[in-house]
Amino acid sequence: MTLQPGQEIGTYRVLQKIGEGGFGAVYTADDTAIGRPVVLKVLTTDVAGNQEMLQRFQREVEMIARLEHPYILPVYEFGQVEGDPYIAMRYMRGGSLYDALRKGSLSAAQEQECAGSSCPHAAQDQQDDHKDDERASITGSWI
Repeated sequence: MTLQPGQEIGTYRVLQKIGEGGFGAVYTADDTAIGRPVVLKVLTTDVAGNQEMLQRFQREVEMIARLEHPYILPVYEFGQVEGDPYIAMRYMRGGSLYDALRKGSLSAAQEQECAGSSCPHAAQDQQDDHKDDERASITGSWI
């Protein structure tokens, strides 16, 4: 499912698409109930219809929800829009650790902070059979 700017999903008003991959798309949105920015990750209809992929997505949500770390986006909500599952997460300006590493935009101090952080280890400890690249779920204000 493709969301459109201005479309409302529960208390969320979609602003824009900021990414897309094999599993679905990622959008920025406003949580109109409490006035905070969020990110919505919505599975494609094809993926949502595949029981194995749907279970994998649910495991991802459960794993992330168990993690508490300043550089891991917390899950605010897990729901469905027209049958396609989505998760609402904290929006952080600056992108993911993966993006920052790929662009080479981290300062030496930021690289040291990331290397010394327990965040990647926390994600790995919870990962078990989770196959996604967790660097995409680790965020910071890298700009």
